[in-house]
Amino acid sequence: MKRIICAFLALIMLAGALVACNGDGETQDTTLPAETTPPTPTELVISTPDMFNYTIVRSKNATADVVNLAMSLRDSLTAMTTAKGLKVTEDWVKKGEDVSADACEIVLGITEHPDMIALSSGLAMGSYAIKIVGSRILLAGHDKASLLSAINELKRAIVKKDDGSLVISTDFAVQGSKNEYMSALPQYSISKPGSTYDTGDNCTMIHVKRTNTAEYDDYLAALEKAGYTLYAKRTANANRFATYTGHGGVVNVCYTNYSKEVRILVEPESSTGLPPRAEDSANVKKTTTPSVNLVGLGYNQSGGLNEIGLCMIFVLPDGRLLIVDGGFRSYNNADNPLLDAMKKLAPDPNNITVAAWFLTHSHIDHLAAVQRFAESSSLKKSLTVERFVVNFPTKEHYEHIDDEALADDLRALLPRAFPNAQIIKAHTGQMYDFGCGATVEMLYTYDDYMPKMLDWNNTSSLVFRVKLEGKTCTVLGDATHATGHILVDMYGNYLKSDMVQLSHHGVIGIIADVYNYIKAPVLLWPATDSAVKKFYKDSYNVAALNYTRDLYVANTGVTTLKMPYAIKNNKSAVMNKILKG
Repeated sequence: MKRIICAFLALIMLAGALVACNGDGETQDTTLPAETTPPTPTELVISTPDMFNYTIVRSKNATADVVNLAMSLRDSLTAMTTAKGLKVTEDWVKKGEDVSADACEIVLGITEHPDMIALSSGLAMGSYAIKIVGSRILLAGHDKASLLSAINELKRAIVKKDDGSLVISTDFAVQGSKNEYMSALPQYSISKPGSTYDTGDNCTMIHVKRTNTAEYDDYLAALEKAGYTLYAKRTANANRFATYTGHGGVVNVCYTNYSKEVRILVEPESSTGLPPRAEDSANVKKTTTPSVNLVGLGYNQSGGLNEIGLCMIFVLPDGRLLIVDGGFRSYNNADNPLLDAMKKLAPDPNNITVAAWFLTHSHIDHLAAVQRFAESSSLKKSLTVERFVVNFPTKEHYEHIDDEALADDLRALLPRAFPNAQIIKAHTGQMYDFGCGATVEMLYTYDDYMPKMLDWNNTSSLVFRVKLEGKTCTVLGDATHATGHILVDMYGNYLKSDMVQLSHHGVIGIIADVYNYIKAPVLLWPATDSAVKKFYKDSYNVAALNYTRDLYVANTGVTTLKMPYAIKNNKSAVMNKILKG
């Protein structure tokens, strides 16, 4: 249309020039009135009193958080006026179609639009920006908290006119930071910024797909250039792990070799402790014989909840304890198998030190005992806990499976009950060094399953390997089939261990291939003889038993295996007794 108008004006001018010339060659006055440039609009009209002129656009690959924020923005703007018709759409366009360069759109989050790419590429992690380009309103941010801040800024900037229409000044622009501990964090790369997810407890995960070790190394170099300090770094079966500190935050970077993915876990220093390193434990002295202990929980034999439950205690060379879970809470304070076991195993029963208490997942047959300890001043009066190690998913994930169990209770209770204890949000690849060769290697956390939504609370169970006197014991907690596939793909033969705790008490356990790689000659079964009799023929338990030479079932009391452990070849005798009982 613009071209037609310009051509029409040119013809008029040509005609005028021809007419202006008279027969004797004299030129007449041909002055035309000066053209006037229309004034530049000072505001964008988002809606009239009746209809919205704008559409909210988000990426076709948007995370659930961004999708929810887009819907929330739609609802908020709709509530501000009587106008109707505000839609939320994707940035996907059919091949061959074109999108107007000046479409009336509110673009939310990282999309493929060139203007948004230009705006977001220079935006620090944890920061947000709003910019108006033509008729587009761009809201950029890499994570949920930042985008929410941008949305709130936009809503404050929108003006409702007397006639009910919504407008915003074309000069409006803003940039800020929601998470200061993330604002110094470099992007993984311009072409691979990654998708951002909330993993709970103030921890944000940036998930990058289709990457490689060279890009991983480049990112570590970028972190150091940005002022971060390396805390720990290691490799396990071609998977790479690094932890950095700086700018008020802790950054864990995990490269998974089989899937060629990187997960960057970022959290404020105030929200998590750090695993002890070899240099932190250099002065630890050996004062006792280390041991692996399977604690019987006073299970009943009639089935149900009290026939299962997990409690393990590892005695470190210096007499401190590592505790795994604790069991259910049906027993009272005076008859407490966990406390009895602590007193039996600690060098001084009146001065018990727990170097780390590992909480595998939030089910009550694992952590209700922990809750009881936290609530009881009498139970914890002779107890010092140096750190809790845990990784609970977000409330959104628990709601997805309708099984929050004790997660929220313990999140609130532990800092109050044990104010001097660190609370570490566990991440895959971390190595905890407690001195004298005693270590814990974190093999799996729920981070590895994300960004998928939780399928079962047990899939959030921590998996780790304890090393004492050169011997290893893999703790599976209640790890599931989904966990098992990840473990096999990530580690394969690296999983080989001397001992293994049978997953989920042998009930709907982990996939058989996990045991085929662990190949542990010692099997620790956290249940009763009657449970063994019920489930020993299940395929995953058969796989574990194929490698077993020594079998220990929790039942009651404490089963102690002093380290380094020597094989007893008791499996046949134990199984015969159980099957005949």
